[in-house]
Amino acid sequence: MPSQTKTRILDAAEDLFADRGIDGVSIRSIISLAGVNLGAIHYHFGSKESLIKEVFHRRIGEVNNERLRLLNDCLINSRGNVPELRMVLRAFIAPPLCLLLQPERGHVFIKVCGRAYGEASEHLRGMFISLFREVFEKFSLAIFRALPNIPEEEIIWRFHFVVGAMIHTMLHGQALKQFRPDIKNVLNVEENIERLVQFSVSGLCGELKDNQKGNGLGTGLEEEFI
Repeated sequence: MPSQTKTRILDAAEDLFADRGIDGVSIRSIISLAGVNLGAIHYHFGSKESLIKEVFHRRIGEVNNERLRLLNDCLINSRGNVPELRMVLRAFIAPPLCLLLQPERGHVFIKVCGRAYGEASEHLRGMFISLFREVFEKFSLAIFRALPNIPEEEIIWRFHFVVGAMIHTMLHGQALKQFRPDIKNVLNVEENIERLVQFSVSGLCGELKDNQKGNGLGTGLEEEFI
């Protein structure tokens, strides 16, 4: 269990990152909001870079652990046969969207993610790749097994688009209400999970064109998976 001081620092950093962006927040402002001294930052984190990483790892680590747990259950239930694509995608999509069900800190962290995507520094990109690499590899393999007749390179592209749809839904889903005020339940998380899973199944299983029937990987898209 993290100490109360460490938790206060992480919460303060999260709040400030959500409001001002990652680069726009100083250590001084974090310790002021957290009500701690500079020594507490050095003791618990060592540097601002380590603090930033811990802010993301605290939430993303839980999300990814739940993703992998659900994926493992899905593979066990398949009894060595082809896993059900819908359940694989639900295991991937549901845990991060469920952050929206957390009344305060979940929404704050999603704002932090939006700031991070906007800034997209090399340091942040490298950190995200490190945090998501295992998830990317294991879910990719599961989808390859579920869709043996679709070339792996094409699956990687389609999975990349699934990630984009998921991120957009998390960060900007409520904007739909501005375009179509008549649409109800825009922020119904469970309904949106089901919609996104069905959308993703359809996208991944779509008919191949002749120029999509090659084999092989090497797209480098794993570097875009953040």
